[in-house]
Amino acid sequence: MLNFYLFWGLTLLAASASACAQKSPLKDDAPATPTAAIRTFEKTDDGKSVRLKIGEEFQIQLKGVPTAGYTWKIMEMDTARLRLISESQKSLTPVGMVGGSSLFIWRLSPQTAGKSRLVLKNFRSWEGADKAVETFTLTIHAEKN
Repeated sequence: MLNFYLFWGLTLLAASASACAQKSPLKDDAPATPTAAIRTFEKTDDGKSVRLKIGEEFQIQLKGVPTAGYTWKIMEMDTARLRLISESQKSLTPVGMVGGSSLFIWRLSPQTAGKSRLVLKNFRSWEGADKAVETFTLTIHAEKN
């Protein structure tokens, strides 16, 4: 009989702990706070010149195949004029599949007025940047607000 009460007591305890751990449906259904749109540059913007305000955040998104060893790296960036805020990688491969491509994302911001050039290359680290299969270049003209 003790085992019976112990079993049901533990079952009720686990059920109430599970219910407490769940998030409120109101929080999950609430709309996200709108944020300012960030300009995004992709492979189609290669070689372009863009005008940005000092402090205006922008991002670069480039596809790569890291499972084959190809990753994008910043090769040229004027750190006196541009600030790298973040660098990330997002898999584009469906869950459960092996291999596939990823999206490489850099978020940056101009810090001082003037012209600067940003160059990224897609290559295998063991082959070196001189064997890059793709290059992305963006010229930034930063202006005062």
